[in-house]
Amino acid sequence: MRVYTIHLQRHTVSSQYNVIVISESFCWLAFVAAPLWALAHRMWFAALGITSAYALITLAAGIGGVDWKTTVAFVVGAALIVGFCANDWRRISLVSRGWYLAGLAAAIDKEAALRRFIDLHPEKLDPRPPTLTN
Repeated sequence: MRVYTIHLQRHTVSSQYNVIVISESFCWLAFVAAPLWALAHRMWFAALGITSAYALITLAAGIGGVDWKTTVAFVVGAALIVGFCANDWRRISLVSRGWYLAGLAAAIDKEAALRRFIDLHPEKLDPRPPTLTN
């Protein structure tokens, strides 16, 4: 089982919610193609920063006269760091764009995690405001 974070953003016009489920694990897509991954998730500055970091590593290795094996090791090391931090960066990006962390769910996949979260916390997706009871 994996742990997932559930992020919600309520539409301003309708009473529907947008839901994003993010895994608490290594992000293979960010490891392999970090700038494209960041652009796909609308993280423009992260894409620019990752591309700049890869370029600086390559440039510094070229200026320093480092052999190609060491340069590849540095780039793979940077890619590993990106892979481990990518989902956390995505969460931070969502919070800065108005989403909020609604909760956690442990399940076998994203759909099961969302179903489990809704089953355990149906009040979080209720569009009606809470009422006071006497």
